[in-house]
Amino acid sequence: MVRIDWSEFPTDITSVNLMNRGITEMNWDNAPSNLTTVDLSNNSITSMNWDYSPQQLTRVDLNINQITHVNWDNAPPNLTEVYLSHNQITEMNWNHAPPNLTRIYLSDNSLTSMNWDNAPQQLTEVDFSCNSLTHVNWDNAPRNLTRVGLWYNGLTEMNWDSAPSQLTVVDLVYNGITEMNWGNVPNTLENVIGYEREFEEYKAARRIQRMYLRHYTRRKVAATKIVNGCHAWVWKPKCKDGTIGIRPRLDTLELGLISCVEI
Repeated sequence: MVRIDWSEFPTDITSVNLMNRGITEMNWDNAPSNLTTVDLSNNSITSMNWDYSPQQLTRVDLNINQITHVNWDNAPPNLTEVYLSHNQITEMNWNHAPPNLTRIYLSDNSLTSMNWDNAPQQLTEVDFSCNSLTHVNWDNAPRNLTRVGLWYNGLTEMNWDSAPSQLTVVDLVYNGITEMNWGNVPNTLENVIGYEREFEEYKAARRIQRMYLRHYTRRKVAATKIVNGCHAWVWKPKCKDGTIGIRPRLDTLELGLISCVEI
């Protein structure tokens, strides 16, 4: 077991590179309190441990390790970026994840499903590329999510149901989707990488549809006003110009209350 020896670093250091040290345990005993960035990539760490980690920590790189489970217990609240690519993670866990987490990279793992339960709402970017996903799930996805990487998975169809309203970019390169589904696509979407031509065709069709709807709505509103005006002109006891409506006039004429000259 190889632990991190924090005694070799100055107590006021803010960034530490521990890449390729053969480290097997993620320990924080006596770690510098001002530490904000730690690179622990290319080691042999098998589990995530945050006990006694510096509260100022914002970025941790754990790429290329042997982590099998995502653990957030006691993770520092200011943590915003975590790199977990090239590990052995089989399912995603968001329980107790830091509330300020905005980016997490999970490419090249063994994930088979997208799980968003308890994911921080501040998340803006998640990379699920190079996994074994076969279905896209947006249930409980963070509302601020803008970019999701899904390239090189086993997707054969695309699902946009419940996709975040702020979503702008989705990467779908190297999947098995033969016919793209555009139902319920967020209006904020700017690019679907791997399906750029199809997306441009969809946007063009949507523009035409909106133009038609606007034109139809305007005509419908105008027609409604005309109909309502005609109805008032015929039936109202007193119109805006002070005259009596046609139907009340005819009724009063029939009763002999006004003469034909007045009509």
